[in-house]
Amino acid sequence: MDGISFKLNRAIYGIAPADFRRTLDELVALLDLEPLLRKPVRTLSLGERMKCEVAAALLPFRWTTSFPVELLLGRVGFTEALYGLAAQAAWLGLCLLLLRLVWRAGLRVYSAVGA
Repeated sequence: MDGISFKLNRAIYGIAPADFRRTLDELVALLDLEPLLRKPVRTLSLGERMKCEVAAALLPFRWTTSFPVELLLGRVGFTEALYGLAAQAAWLGLCLLLLRLVWRAGLRVYSAVGA
């Protein structure tokens, strides 16, 4: 499997090689991308290009897209499940902190007019 564009996304997003390989293999099987991986992007049709773009968009976000399903189906080991849940909890905490900061900044700027 070649997929140079996907490897570029792996480098940009800093995805671990094992996670990258597993996620890419799942997406290739799901979207039937095997014949497209060795073709130059400029020779792909619009539909083929869209399928590849969907795969590229989902590639760095395994923990939010497929992890919950894999956890429910029992495909995830205990340590990987703990790591995944901790990563999701950290993201949730970070998002809530960011929301709180933006909300407070907005309240300082907001001024109501009218009744």
